[in-house]
Amino acid sequence: MQTCRMNKSLRNPGVLTTFFICAINLAFSQSTQMDFPGNDKLYPISVADFSEAQQFQQLEPFFVNKLVVAAGEATHGTHEFFVLRSVLFSYLVKNHAFKMIAVEADFADCQLINDYIRTGFGCVDSSLKSIKGSFLHNSEFRNLIEWMRHYNASLKDSDKISLHGVDMQYIGSPVERLKLCIQQNAQALLETLNANIGKRDLSSRRLFFAPFSPARDSVIRSLLQMNSDLQKWFKDKKVLLMTTLAAENYLEVEICLTNINQSIKYYTESRTLPDQYRDSCMAENVKKLSENGRNKIFVWAHNGHVEKSANGTGRHLRLGGYLAGYYREEFYNIGFVFNQGSFIARKGANSTAHLMVRRMFKKYSRYPTRQFSLPPLGKRSFPGIMAAAKIPTFFVDLKTSTSPVFSKALPAYQLGAVYMNKNQSVFPFQARENFNAIIFVNKTTGTNPLEQL
Repeated sequence: MQTCRMNKSLRNPGVLTTFFICAINLAFSQSTQMDFPGNDKLYPISVADFSEAQQFQQLEPFFVNKLVVAAGEATHGTHEFFVLRSVLFSYLVKNHAFKMIAVEADFADCQLINDYIRTGFGCVDSSLKSIKGSFLHNSEFRNLIEWMRHYNASLKDSDKISLHGVDMQYIGSPVERLKLCIQQNAQALLETLNANIGKRDLSSRRLFFAPFSPARDSVIRSLLQMNSDLQKWFKDKKVLLMTTLAAENYLEVEICLTNINQSIKYYTESRTLPDQYRDSCMAENVKKLSENGRNKIFVWAHNGHVEKSANGTGRHLRLGGYLAGYYREEFYNIGFVFNQGSFIARKGANSTAHLMVRRMFKKYSRYPTRQFSLPPLGKRSFPGIMAAAKIPTFFVDLKTSTSPVFSKALPAYQLGAVYMNKNQSVFPFQARENFNAIIFVNKTTGTNPLEQL
């Protein structure tokens, strides 16, 4: 029988994770083996290119009458997750009339990419450069963009597919995109718009990573005033904007103003539950895009957003939880899990405290991405149980599943843009509580980063 001692070191999150794994192993050693796959239907799938999209035909019943399909990822830098989601999206476009992909990136940052996808003008690499951060700067995402552009080439505008960001972490991006949109489509309103923006510090990251800056309060007051002025400007000019702008340009102005409001509140008001507030904003943005013509949308984000609540607790709703509340049976979300393999991430500190200190001193973005690897987590972990099925990559629908493994909180790998160490990458994973389906990949490889853009 395995044992695990508790001591003062449990205050360290990494040790807490180790204790959690020990507790799970102990519980398993005292119970019968999980009945998996039992009577569950597992659908083998391959990590292939767009020519193999019809392999998802076997999953047809799960996507019928769905308005929003959300697909997660257990890391931001896994080749297999990128390829599978890209090909699944292409299948949904061709077979279920999906028109839009919504990614975990800021709306304004993605508009150059959307322009390229819909018109063919511009350069894919310079468009990608507009997205802050680096987890989408890889050949896998570039291939998706090129596929979308090629798909649109012979279509009329009303039939074209599009790509949008639904995140809202930057203040400056939507302000600049708003100014550009007005300059290009409603020149007469540019002067009054610029007067309301003024000359302000829009470096939102500085507010977050340097919360003790003596200038922070004055910057916040200035941003709150700008937000108030811009919302009043929009209210006063709304009728004129609606009659002057094309529908897609009006929607862009509306979402940029919404993002400005969201991002300023994110840094100034949502101090108790910032993650939940961010997810509620992303859900609001997905809903706005979907309601514009009732478009069918494919949502592309981390498991931590696509899930319905934090660690399946039912508390602290995530993006998936808000969308499930909005769309009910028209919503379907898929979590991605891996057993072992490599991935791309930034090298972080070895502890959460150390990471926060680095962020405060603006060192967060100075660490380049590189490849890391993780070994199998163990036979009694969630991915370990999935691996026992001996199928390299498969899909399982959790609504029709009868296996008890999906109702238990079991350890699984989950990490974002920053990798600290193995222990800090393991979290309790409660599949059925959070997802409608799981895609399991036994062994992963890292994405292929583009050269410095």
